[in-house]
Amino acid sequence: MVDVLPAVCVVVLNWNGREHLPDLLPSLLEAKRAYGGVCRIVVLDNPGPLDDLAWVRQNFPEIEGVRAPKNDYLFSYNCFLPQISERIVVLLNNDLRVEENFLEPLVRPFQNESVFSTSAKSLSWDGREVTSAAYRACCHHGWFYWDSFESDKTVETLFAVGGFMAVDRLKFLEIGGFDRLFFPAYGEDVDLCIRAKNKGWKSVYVPESVVWHKEGGSWKDDANSPRYFLSTKTHLLVQWRHFGGIENGFRRTVYFIHEILRGRKSIHFIKVWFDAKRQWIKRRRKSELC
Repeated sequence: MVDVLPAVCVVVLNWNGREHLPDLLPSLLEAKRAYGGVCRIVVLDNPGPLDDLAWVRQNFPEIEGVRAPKNDYLFSYNCFLPQISERIVVLLNNDLRVEENFLEPLVRPFQNESVFSTSAKSLSWDGREVTSAAYRACCHHGWFYWDSFESDKTVETLFAVGGFMAVDRLKFLEIGGFDRLFFPAYGEDVDLCIRAKNKGWKSVYVPESVVWHKEGGSWKDDANSPRYFLSTKTHLLVQWRHFGGIENGFRRTVYFIHEILRGRKSIHFIKVWFDAKRQWIKRRRKSELC
């Protein structure tokens, strides 16, 4: 019996990415040539200040360009994936480059019907360190966090990282894609894969599939930054949505108060907590009405 790899669509989400695409797109074309099955590459462009699609068409005519209706961040995938036919879709940030043979190991696990998503290994841009591997949920005083761990074999992971993941498109659509509760950014991939896990599907980390990532180049990381606000808020939303229960809620509240009294939680964190709580209560009320 001939081992035939499935047709795959590689979708690069782009916004104002002219400085990144010259690194990523040539590496993707090499990966396409190395792949043992049919592969289509699409740049999904969230409209920005420059016409990046015109540049792609001029310099990489073998790559398709699709303009999203608006800059909807990662949620543009929700609009685009119903329009294509490939069962396996690779979702990539634009600030990457990929190893020549990264596609085949990332796609092969989908031969198992229980697999929902796969995640590549991410290295720093200079290749000196692993910046993203597999993840597991750990708990501290009722607060859950994601502990990264490395493995030299394909292993199950709590979630596949949204910047370099592959998904079963039909399963993705069945559970509604990325949830806008996490708009505009952070936490969408964690939530997506936990919802898939609740359906009996799994996400796996594939260390043989390698990408290099320009980590956080456009974000500041202090307590006043949008990145801090968004990542903290979405982490709280994941807690309440997926790690609820009276016991966890009580332990989190006691620990939260304890940390405030000891001066270990800044006013920024407290503001984020109240903002996230308001958003979560609004979502719960909306769900009850439906």
